[in-house]
Amino acid sequence: MPKNQTKGNVFYRLFFKRGDADAYGRFAFFFDTLMQSFSGIFASGAFYTAFLRLNDISMSDVGVMTYMPIIANLSCIFSPFIFRNMKRRKGVLMAARMSYYMLNLIGVALVPFLVTNAGARVFLMSLLLSLGNVIWGLFVGGFADWELQFLPQDGTREEFYAYRSLIASVVSSVTSILAGFVATAIEATAPEVQLAWLFWLRVGGFAFVLLDVIFFLRAKERPYPKSEFSLKVRDLVALPMRHKPFRSAILLRCAFQFSMALTTSSWTYYLMDCGLGYSTLSFLSSLSPLMALLLTPFALRIFRKMGCVNNLFLYRGVECFIYIGYAFILPVNVRWLYPMLFVLMQIVTVGTGIADINYVYLFMPEKDRLAYYSFYYAVSTVASFLGSLAGASFITKTAGKSLSLFGAPIESVQLLMLLQAVLHILGILAFAWLRRWLVREEKAVKAF
Repeated sequence: MPKNQTKGNVFYRLFFKRGDADAYGRFAFFFDTLMQSFSGIFASGAFYTAFLRLNDISMSDVGVMTYMPIIANLSCIFSPFIFRNMKRRKGVLMAARMSYYMLNLIGVALVPFLVTNAGARVFLMSLLLSLGNVIWGLFVGGFADWELQFLPQDGTREEFYAYRSLIASVVSSVTSILAGFVATAIEATAPEVQLAWLFWLRVGGFAFVLLDVIFFLRAKERPYPKSEFSLKVRDLVALPMRHKPFRSAILLRCAFQFSMALTTSSWTYYLMDCGLGYSTLSFLSSLSPLMALLLTPFALRIFRKMGCVNNLFLYRGVECFIYIGYAFILPVNVRWLYPMLFVLMQIVTVGTGIADINYVYLFMPEKDRLAYYSFYYAVSTVASFLGSLAGASFITKTAGKSLSLFGAPIESVQLLMLLQAVLHILGILAFAWLRRWLVREEKAVKAF
């Protein structure tokens, strides 16, 4: 690319401009997104569900293993106390990141080789996951506060988030496709061989984390602004709750978070029970980055035209219909209905991805952002925990029960999906009530 064109290229200026410490900092967080995508492919989703199934862990146990770590994340409320007078955080943040992934990836992967009893495996895995999430919760606010130092101030914040998400999606797409081939090969082997493969995949995920840390260590840190809140837990709640735009926007977002968390522990498990193997699920996952590549330019155009609040209102409304469609997935139609709805959901996800990440910071004041972010993260964690707990309890109480709806047999997971759709619709009604006021607040923030 000619030099004069390179200087004017937004992507180059955001991530690769030589001698620009902010550009390198943005690149470090961009690279972090890549590495988390890589490690996440092999340590979550279909591979993780297959890992649990091979260890004789039931759907209800999966629910326990999902919501226990979520509640451990509530440690985030103490994050501002840790960082309040800490001038240099990078070393502590890197140690915390490695500890979290060591427990979640390596520790959990070793459990089946150390413990033979299924109940003991559930307990030990839950303990390791919870401990890892306590560490993550305590230090995640520090990462958010650090990243805010590098956010562009020239009106290209939307491009920053969109490019970061888009390139990560494209690169991880290749990994997802390769993962699909790996999954197909693994699926054809004996259970003990599958377990060994899944162990080494999790070890490989940790290698990506180490590479991530190397890049982070070169990023700069500036002095952090002095906090204005007193050292009292109630201030971490009172400060954000007094800020009406932030309070209203975040509580509304967390209502949707509760709804989306209902099926976290059961949906992939249900799809596998319907006959989809993790090779098929991995292949479908590989389509997400490709769709992000194709649709992000259009989503950005719509975002600029409609604004953040209106974008979320539109996409959350479409999600309601998708959840209703999910409820009618059965073993006889799963191979055509789920891929169709999955593709539609990915189209929506591209739009919500751009809007959602901007929405978190849109109404956040400049001062004491760590306190505001910790409040948001804590409330979001509570919403996810309650949603996951409610979903797991619902599955347990309705197990073996079914009803007929439009001639289709609807069982526990499908009933839960219908409940999810109803709650989403209620959330949309609340959103409609607040939307005009939120749009006015959004315009006021941008004007300022």
